[in-house]
Amino acid sequence: MVSCLAVAGWLAVGSGPTVRAAVVDAGAEASFRNAQPEELVRLAGPRGAVESFQLVIRAGGATEVRAVAQPFDGLVAGVEAFVVEKPDALRPLGEEPVAVRPGATLTMWVDVEVPTTAAPGTYRGAVALVAPERRLTFPLELTVWPLSVPATASLPVRLGVDRDAALRARELEPGGAGDALLLQYEMAGLRHRISLAGLAPSASGPDWAAYDAFFGPLLDGSAAGGARMTLLDLQLPTTLADAQADEVARHLSERGWADRAVLVLEAGEAAAQRLRADALRRAVPGGRVIGPGLPQRPLFGATDGWSPAVCEVDREGVHEALRSRLAAGESVFWRVSNAGAKCGPAEGPGFATLDVRRPPMAPRALPWLAWLYGASGLTARAPLGSTERATAGLFYDSPMLSAGDAPMASVRLKRLREGLVDYELLVLLESETTRLTAERVAMKIARRADDWETDPGAYAEARAWLVHEIVLAREAQGPPLVTAPMRSPGSGGG
Repeated sequence: MVSCLAVAGWLAVGSGPTVRAAVVDAGAEASFRNAQPEELVRLAGPRGAVESFQLVIRAGGATEVRAVAQPFDGLVAGVEAFVVEKPDALRPLGEEPVAVRPGATLTMWVDVEVPTTAAPGTYRGAVALVAPERRLTFPLELTVWPLSVPATASLPVRLGVDRDAALRARELEPGGAGDALLLQYEMAGLRHRISLAGLAPSASGPDWAAYDAFFGPLLDGSAAGGARMTLLDLQLPTTLADAQADEVARHLSERGWADRAVLVLEAGEAAAQRLRADALRRAVPGGRVIGPGLPQRPLFGATDGWSPAVCEVDREGVHEALRSRLAAGESVFWRVSNAGAKCGPAEGPGFATLDVRRPPMAPRALPWLAWLYGASGLTARAPLGSTERATAGLFYDSPMLSAGDAPMASVRLKRLREGLVDYELLVLLESETTRLTAERVAMKIARRADDWETDPGAYAEARAWLVHEIVLAREAQGPPLVTAPMRSPGSGGG
């Protein structure tokens, strides 16, 4: 018989080595000091979202544990568990147990998918940690809100991935298994509401069969459950003849992809950039050519937008200049750093980045800031991380993974996805009410590019307020959409 005893926010079970486990919010550092005061895991979210939590586990002696999801009553929801490896890689936890060393702390990350067809209400399930002759069960309570978020993100996010590095990590060559791996990367991006750049071959024709076979399912939504790439990053040759440009324009137009085509210019000499921008504009008449950095007069008329660094957007005169370019119909893609020390002050949260050394909520804050400032999208380089060398990346890979395995996501990528869901709710609230109403909630999280919330609880509270305001607005417009009363934020429960 297995007995369970609640001890200061965690559980001790069974005979033999003591196994302790605690629930930690997905936005907090995974440690026992951040444990929730009770073992019930309460989650809440809109249809189409993925809600997450962490489990921290410590054993008094060597043992093995695995996570087993118990079905929700009346709801088919996907539950996936991962083991967190340094720096912040998420290795999928399959059927095989994972070893826990004596005195060591193991962290698990658990994703719960909210089905797009779920009826609003509260559903109960459980996640069990199973060790030899011992079992820890954490009840789950999932509240599905009477709202849905679209499968395709409203805020385009472009992450550049090194194609050659991705192939080298699996010791693969282009073509065959190598192309299958690159497709896994693209699908992993879509599952996190982002579009990847730099993985596919150049789009220069005239043989489009391989290009279309790779990108077609990603752009039409058939590859990843309806989620479509928001940006098609064209890897065009440095020099592009008029005939090639015309061929690219023709093909993208015929396939209906031209409006999602994007080309981001690299920094360089203004005259050379102008020549390249003019050539690229011919290739993507319906897409976007994004200039490097801040608006530059020599490129006016040749580009459709700009890519300032996050740490530049609040500089004197810059904010007004960017607003004027947006008002003129141009795009502003914030360039997000992976190195926070270059872009932020020594004290306070600093500028939100994707650097693993920054406060944990920085990735989630970025979409809030983008909405507040009216940014058209986010762009960043996504270096590949390695658990063997303990180097950080938004994606991780390893020769230990087989060719058919997806790359490992990072904790930061999960938190960025949470922020992108928050962004959808801000867009929805603005459409249901006014910009000012949505801004009142947004300002609880994001004030300036270097002033944003670091407390995970503040994000949960702000998201609950967003939903509360949306539901009230909808009820005021017509027959109630909610069959059961919703709690106001801060009243307890999910």
